[in-house]
Amino acid sequence: MFTKKFGLAVMALLAFFCSGFVSESYVNKAIASSQENSIEKEAESKVKEIYPEFIKIVKNGANESEITAFAERNMDTVAISKRFCGAKNDKLIKTIIKFLIWRLKTEAIQTVTDYSLGDGMKSISKGKKVSVKCMLKKQATDPVEMIVTFSKNGDKLGKIVELVVVSIPLIEGARTPIKKYFEGKGIKINTIKDPAKRAQLSCDALEDFIKNHARSK
Repeated sequence: MFTKKFGLAVMALLAFFCSGFVSESYVNKAIASSQENSIEKEAESKVKEIYPEFIKIVKNGANESEITAFAERNMDTVAISKRFCGAKNDKLIKTIIKFLIWRLKTEAIQTVTDYSLGDGMKSISKGKKVSVKCMLKKQATDPVEMIVTFSKNGDKLGKIVELVVVSIPLIEGARTPIKKYFEGKGIKINTIKDPAKRAQLSCDALEDFIKNHARSK
């Protein structure tokens, strides 16, 4: 009898502790979910805030002073630089901005100059990024998609690391001319470990591309 009662007591004690563990786990998950929801809403609000300035830059032909100021305020230039060469490099960022200017002047991007930002947004927080998918609308015209991706540090929203408009990655798209340049020179990108050298070669590649694909507008 004593053994049976003792066994029941142990089972009850285990059930109590398990209940506490489940409750704590549930609370932690709920907090994490709430934080993600909060940062996603913050990202959506940021998109609404910057869109008028961004579309104005596109309308004005994406001049260097405007897009540079926009980048300094709204883009995570350090994260972008590290993604391309592994370290912060100011010259590389300036060259990527030149590529961005070239990209914004393309016919495909210029088609959205008179589009407005739609109300519906979908956002997701994953890893060190938060992406916001939204629709750009124009009366009697099919909407087009825009995706804005921000960096994040824990529960703090960072700045823009990518803009995708009409399925065109405005920043990551710089990798294509860089890759072709490296291939043309017989250089394997992954063999270059020195960030400064990789940055310089990437700058050379983008400068060469922009020169050979100059736009009058």
